Amino acid sequence: MANNNSGADALIGRILADAQAEADAALADADKEAERIALIAKDECFRIESETELKAKRLNDAAQEKSRTNAALDSRKYALKVKRALIDEAFALATERMEQKSDEERSALIKALLIREAEGGETIIPAARDEANAKSVLAEVNAALAETGRAPLAIAPADADITGGFILKAAGYEKNCSFAAVLREVRAAEESAVAGILFER
Repeated sequence: MANNNSGADALIGRILADAQAEADAALADADKEAERIALIAKDECFRIESETELKAKRLNDAAQEKSRTNAALDSRKYALKVKRALIDEAFALATERMEQKSDEERSALIKALLIREAEGGETIIPAARDEANAKSVLAEVNAALAETGRAPLAIAPADADITGGFILKAAGYEKNCSFAAVLREVRAAEESAVAGILFER
């Protein structure tokens, strides 16, 4: 990847920051739901513990330990399932909002991605939604690539199986530069931090 276009990287950063802000709004709602679920889980744990104490008189120590271990494992599995669902929902919403960007915003993102990702000489295969946007910035992109000694790009008819962005294709490789792939990159880098925001107490 080319790292010599600070303006393009800054633009990518701003657009991804917007997407992250939108995800954070969804995460705030998810956090409230997580708190509600935590209260329910706490009440359920109290009920289970009370029942366990009543049964303890009839169980030996080994059986009691096994019961508690199984209950703890089941509780953890349930909590992890809920957390995963909330994170999935937050990033799905961020993806949806990113796809709703205006043509001007989409063109700016496509231009920045092309300058950052192109090695030179590839063919752009745009999403149908962004064929016109990719064509509108191609001359500027090729001029920027020429300044760094990279060959110009060509554009093919839209047939990429993506909803936004483009695929870069060369003889020996393809790069998925769809908007969904950009957000997956953000998620891979930020998922641990997001989980911390949602669930650490």
